Amino acid sequence: MFSEALGETIFLCEDEETRTTLIEAGAEPWSIYILDELQILLAQNRIKPLTQAELRKVHTLKRTIGARIAGRTAAAMSPSMSVFHRSISLERVAALLP
Repeated sequence: MFSEALGETIFLCEDEETRTTLIEAGAEPWSIYILDELQILLAQNRIKPLTQAELRKVHTLKRTIGARIAGRTAAAMSPSMSVFHRSISLERVAALLP
């Protein structure tokens, strides 16, 4: 789907298997958001709505350092989240924002 907020195409998928299929089909890994990442973003948005600038910053970090969105919520929902390397929590993203 094309994201107006990000100005580019992103992919939303349910799990790692679908993510792998998307990558094999040519999608860039940083452009894919799996369900666990979306749940973290939605949970954060309920606490304090994310601005477009904050969403762009998260997306830029995903692209630049190959980060994955992780957090305490994700670890509780999916033990496999702890094996993701270069994961970045929303708390860490917030610390990087101006």
